[in-house]
Amino acid sequence: MAVKQASWIQASSHPADTDRLILETLFQTQGVVGSGDLAVTQNGTPNMSINVAAGSVVIDGTESGTQGFYHMVNDATLNVAIAAANATNPRIDLIVAKIQDAQYSGATNAGSIVAVTGTPAASPSPPAAPANSVILAQVAVAANATSITNANITDFRTRARDRQGEGGQLGYAQVTANQGSITAVTDITGLSVTVTVPANRRIRIHVSGHLGSTVAGDEMDLLVREGSTSLQERVTTANTANRIEGMDSIVILTPSAGPHTYKASASRSVGTGTVTFQAGATFPGFILVEDIGPA
Repeated sequence: MAVKQASWIQASSHPADTDRLILETLFQTQGVVGSGDLAVTQNGTPNMSINVAAGSVVIDGTESGTQGFYHMVNDATLNVAIAAANATNPRIDLIVAKIQDAQYSGATNAGSIVAVTGTPAASPSPPAAPANSVILAQVAVAANATSITNANITDFRTRARDRQGEGGQLGYAQVTANQGSITAVTDITGLSVTVTVPANRRIRIHVSGHLGSTVAGDEMDLLVREGSTSLQERVTTANTANRIEGMDSIVILTPSAGPHTYKASASRSVGTGTVTFQAGATFPGFILVEDIGPA
């Protein structure tokens, strides 16, 4: 059929994929709907399972060019079992939200959230994601592991994005502890986020913190970096010794599609003193990565 029957015409019928294509018209990319939707965390008492928070997700059908987007809801925390660890090698598992549609393959019509077990290896790689799925997290399963904690879970969620608007938060981390003895460029512990950037999107990275130097006149730098590459640098001068200055370093980029790890760093570029990055419960240091729209 060259033209599908239009949706919602009185006294007519239309195939389900016509409604799914409406979602495809509205959304540019798949992903979770809210920033906290379907977050993956350790079980309350850590064991070989994880919990997936309530929320909803838009999933792109990948088995046909006209399959469209599906919308799936998880209305309560869901516990998902992780397969027993290998005795010798670690592995990487995926936690995915997926759709099975018998119109395109198999005999099952269902949405589900499941663990996809990886292959144990000395240097493991994650398994392939199923068709019609969104990756929520990667889980590192160590050899002989008997429990999964948050330290083993890497968040891979992205936000569903409409055709023109902002996609919202991609990643966020904050710290409330000081880090001192900084002279050369030093990464700030805890201020690193790995995000997955869709194609042709513009992002904003915002790093905020407080810096002070032991010597007046020193120049203090707050940087946004990817690996060893500086993406943005904010420089200020210590007017008096040990005076703390609030600083923000912000950059707008159009990076390549795929995973990127961004981090906050600090340094003393001029002078003889040592720099301290200061943070506390009421003035945390943070790094925030946001999707601000199409490139």
